[in-house]
Amino acid sequence: MAVGHSRGDGSSPLRSHEAAARFQVILLCMFATGTSLMARSLPFTTTVGDDGMAVQYGWDEADVGNFYAAFGWGYAISQIPGSMAAQQWGHKNVWLIAIAGAGVCNMFVPWAAEIGLWPAMACRFVFGLFQGSLFPVQTGIKAAWLHENERSTLNAIIGLCWAFFQAIQSIITPYFMTGIGWQWAFVFYSLLIFIWS
Repeated sequence: MAVGHSRGDGSSPLRSHEAAARFQVILLCMFATGTSLMARSLPFTTTVGDDGMAVQYGWDEADVGNFYAAFGWGYAISQIPGSMAAQQWGHKNVWLIAIAGAGVCNMFVPWAAEIGLWPAMACRFVFGLFQGSLFPVQTGIKAAWLHENERSTLNAIIGLCWAFFQAIQSIITPYFMTGIGWQWAFVFYSLLIFIWS
């Protein structure tokens, strides 16, 4: 049977292949969104409590706020340049670099914090720079792969991962903090990012 010819049931090998590819894109977007949010929100879990970063390093409320804000500054700065880079070098390439770079930065946060607050903030700032391009790039990928009449529903499904993965992170991370240490939570979530990329 020639590619693209109907089988009589309304489907075709070409349509089946396209549907499988689109399903794969949706899964990748879901996992990228989920693992990114897990790593992004990790400091909110690891800085609190007797076993947290703030107590260990003697950070006050202002220090913790600056540590949180460092990500936001990097994230805000890289939104537009990230989307422009994707148009220049391809969405898939920029997405891979952004995911892998964010994973590396996230993994080094514990070691940077050992040196001091400013190196830890620098790691989170660069982490934000990498992550800032993820959603603009993901928007381009979804526009290319998802049919117009299903984008709203599929975007909602992908967005559902934000809450779902963040809830999982909030459940898992305290076990790291009371067990082997909050530092290993950063390593664990970075490994999830590397598996995706």
